[in-house]
Amino acid sequence: MKTVFPHLFNGSHARTLERSNSLYEGERRNAAFTLIELVAVMGIIVALALLVVGGYSGMSRAIASGQGARQVQDTLLLARQTACVSGVRVYFYILDEEEYLLCRKMGTCSKNSDKPSKANHPYGDGVYALYDYYSDLGDFVNVADQEAAQQKSTSNEAKKKMASSSILFELPNKNDSGAKYATLLGVTNNIPGWTVYYKKRGDGGDPASMFKAGRNFGLALLPIRALPKGFVFPEDDVGKFLYFDPTGASGGKLEKILIQETNLSDADHTWTIEVNGGKITLKAPQ
Repeated sequence: MKTVFPHLFNGSHARTLERSNSLYEGERRNAAFTLIELVAVMGIIVALALLVVGGYSGMSRAIASGQGARQVQDTLLLARQTACVSGVRVYFYILDEEEYLLCRKMGTCSKNSDKPSKANHPYGDGVYALYDYYSDLGDFVNVADQEAAQQKSTSNEAKKKMASSSILFELPNKNDSGAKYATLLGVTNNIPGWTVYYKKRGDGGDPASMFKAGRNFGLALLPIRALPKGFVFPEDDVGKFLYFDPTGASGGKLEKILIQETNLSDADHTWTIEVNGGKITLKAPQ
């Protein structure tokens, strides 16, 4: 019986297979990287890593630069939006070189504030009261009573606790300078109207000379906010304010807010926020 594929079994084909295997094994031995090639590849990897790290560092510095100015810009946008939604004037105060605050109008004093009898309140010594007989203060935050409710207690000791984040403001008239504020203690509704109890707070002013008849008062919308480290307001702007009306229009003693960036080597690196007719524009240093 004849073989169908005789050429698969002859000697010449076996020699051909041996030569092919030898060539393949030689190629495998020559396929490894040389030391120079490895060093070159490692150098390229290191160079790319340095480029990425340097780019990231630069991007981080760029983001950090102007952070304080953007924070204040966002606060002003919130103030304008709150004024339009709530229908009451919202104020922006510069309290010192690093701190600022928002507050909204709550009412108008019906008569001069005074020092109430201790029998009329549970808040201890140094307490003053303002009186509003016409405004609706139903949504006014009664912090002391809230704390008492949270503790499931109506004891005087619970009501004596002051809320450090609740700030009562005497809203400025056109010619006023400097912010006047106190710590809110509590609110009661008695005939003929509302009584708001407050106490001296830090450098907010003399509580006995605040909240006279006809003066508007308000409550802080947020706790006092601080600029990020390395940013300050100019000393001349401390105590100044601006406001937004329910129409979105702006007014006050600050047509522009300057924010100095002090963590840079530049002699003058000041960001400017212009507030004109309710329009808020952030301008980078020139």
